[in-house]
Amino acid sequence: MNKRLYPFELNGRYGYHDEDGHVVISPQYDYAYDFSDNLAGVGLSGTYGYIDGKGNIFIPCIYDEVGMFYKGTACVFVPTGYGVIDRSGRFMIPPMYESASSFHEGISLVSLRGKFGFVNEQNRFVIPPIYEDASGFDSAGWACVALRGAYRYINRSGETVLEMNDFDEANPFHENLAIVRRGAQYMYVDRNGNPLLNTAYDDAIGSSEGFLGVKKHGKWGFVNLGGDLVSDMKYDEISPFHHGMAAVCILKKWGVIDSLGKEILPCRYEAVRIYSTTMLWIFLADAGGCYIRPTGEVIRPRNARGQTIR
Repeated sequence: MNKRLYPFELNGRYGYHDEDGHVVISPQYDYAYDFSDNLAGVGLSGTYGYIDGKGNIFIPCIYDEVGMFYKGTACVFVPTGYGVIDRSGRFMIPPMYESASSFHEGISLVSLRGKFGFVNEQNRFVIPPIYEDASGFDSAGWACVALRGAYRYINRSGETVLEMNDFDEANPFHENLAIVRRGAQYMYVDRNGNPLLNTAYDDAIGSSEGFLGVKKHGKWGFVNLGGDLVSDMKYDEISPFHHGMAAVCILKKWGVIDSLGKEILPCRYEAVRIYSTTMLWIFLADAGGCYIRPTGEVIRPRNARGQTIR
């Protein structure tokens, strides 16, 4: 699939168009997810499966839930539990878990009887299910886990690489920084466990594109890695930076800012999503959802004759 396709809704049915709005797959599904690994999850009559970039059913709609494909595997749910399938629909991990993830370098994070562990592609535990909480492995091969209320980071062999006994909570690393909590205060630490900044915050979100989303005195904003403000601390909610932009919220209305903190879209939408440097999605309660350029140009679904379809 050469062009990226974007799901859209028309009269209660979902299809896909390209970045210019040309309809590639006509609206025919009850729901449609984003493409990943050249496949997209779709819903029909209460069940879900996958289609290819031409709209052909690639894996039948036989699942109760589907996740996005990642390097040839995806997590799905059926009444017996979560499992992982390959691109043929074959279960690599049987649907027996309370949660599961697609494989990342041959390992899947699963939970069983309230405990988390890691299995290989033969469904054998390579790290036993002993943790109260766990994340998947990051690009450096570290996973954040909680055991008997204490957080630590382990490698793919299950060996501890960093203890976090001084903190009440720890989170996965993003861009080599992790959010940790001591009492009611949040801070960022590096892979040696050293704090990045001297400042602690009331809350925080993971590092993204070199920016840190932080909360002080009830309001959110962004700082750079040196702790300098790059946006006003005036938002009720924020999301991480993506393609040089971040979604921000004031009084339950969402907008978009750039990396200088400048407003690209005003906070007037019920929801926004950043797809790329050239494509955003917005939703208004009285008008529904549509795609829009950062310049404000609205992208409407169009047929082969270039006419807007409604």
